[in-house]
Amino acid sequence: MMEYLGLILCVGSVWFHTGLLVISKIFLKRKFSSVPNNQNLWNAANWLVSALQAVLATLVGLCVVLYARLDVIDTNIQFLKPYAWFNLGYWLYDLVCMYILVTLPQGKTWPSSINLMYFIQWWPGIVFHHIGIIAVLLFGIIFTGRVRGDGVVGLALLMELSSIFVALRSFLAKLELKRTRAYLIVSILMVFTFFTARILLIPWVLHLYSTQSNMTMLQGLFSLPLVCRIGTALFYSLNIYWFSLMIKGCVKAIRQGGLKEE
Repeated sequence: MMEYLGLILCVGSVWFHTGLLVISKIFLKRKFSSVPNNQNLWNAANWLVSALQAVLATLVGLCVVLYARLDVIDTNIQFLKPYAWFNLGYWLYDLVCMYILVTLPQGKTWPSSINLMYFIQWWPGIVFHHIGIIAVLLFGIIFTGRVRGDGVVGLALLMELSSIFVALRSFLAKLELKRTRAYLIVSILMVFTFFTARILLIPWVLHLYSTQSNMTMLQGLFSLPLVCRIGTALFYSLNIYWFSLMIKGCVKAIRQGGLKEE
C-alpha cells in the first residue's frame, strides 16, 4: 500500500515539475522577449525549476537536522520516505527534460543508441550524477531495510543549498545576463556555498557519525559498508572536480577584470 501511494507521489511530482517548467517558460517568454533563442528560454525555465527544487530540498534537510538535533544515527524521520518518492519524481523529470532539450536541436528526441550516447557525451558528470541520486533514493531510502541514519540523509539534503546558486547562475546565463551584477553575486554565492555545503560538509558528517559511534574518523569510515565508501568517494571526487572548475573560472574572470561573455 505504501509503495502504491509512493508511486502516486512520484508520478504526481513528475507532472508537477513539468507544469512548473511550462509556466516558467510562458513567464520568461513574456518577461524576456528580447531573448531570441527559444531553446535558451526552455533551458532557463528548466534551471528555474531546478532552483526551486533545490530550495525545497534544502528546507526539508534543515527540518530533518533541526528535528534530529544533529543525531545522525538513531533519530527516525517519518516524512523522509514520502519526500524521497516526491524527490524521485523530480530527478526523473529533470533527466528526461535534459535529454529532450539536448537532443531536440538534433531533430530527433526518440531514444536511440546514437541519441543516448550524444546525451551522455554532452555532460557525463551531470548525467551520472542524476543516475546516482536516483539509485540512492531507490535503494538507500525507499526500498531499504535501513532503520538508522535518517540524520545523515537530512544533512545530505543540505548540499542542495549550493545547487540553488548553480541553477540560478545557469538560469541567468541562458537569459544572456552574464554581464550583470546579479550574475556576479550569484557566482560568488555559488562558490561559497559549494565549498561549504559539498566540500566541508561531508567530512563533518563523517566526524559526527564517528563521534556518535565512539570511533575515530578513520574507524568510522571503514565501518561503513563498502558500497557506501565507494559511492561517497566517487561523489566527493566529483564535487572536488566541479569545485576546481569553479575556482579556475573565478581566477579567469579576475584576470580579465570581470565577467565576460563566453
